[in-house]
Amino acid sequence: MKNWPGWSKAPTRKPLAVYITGFVSVVILCYVFRGVDIPPIIARILEGMFYGVVVGGYFGTSAFQDYIERTKSSKPEPPKEE
Repeated sequence: MKNWPGWSKAPTRKPLAVYITGFVSVVILCYVFRGVDIPPIIARILEGMFYGVVVGGYFGTSAFQDYIERTKSSKPEPPKEE
């Protein structure tokens, strides 16, 4: 199986988000094709996985990256020696 370009250097949250989204989608499709309602406890677990890891992870890392960029830009540069 060929690796996706650049994924070996990607942070863990990116492939994890893809895998969890795929897993949740497969579980939902299995219930749809079987013609059975998703049990409430399973729905809550899938919802927690998706919103907690995928959406929450992206909001958290975006906020952290924004904080890092702001602190880097607000630091004064050291005086240059001549």
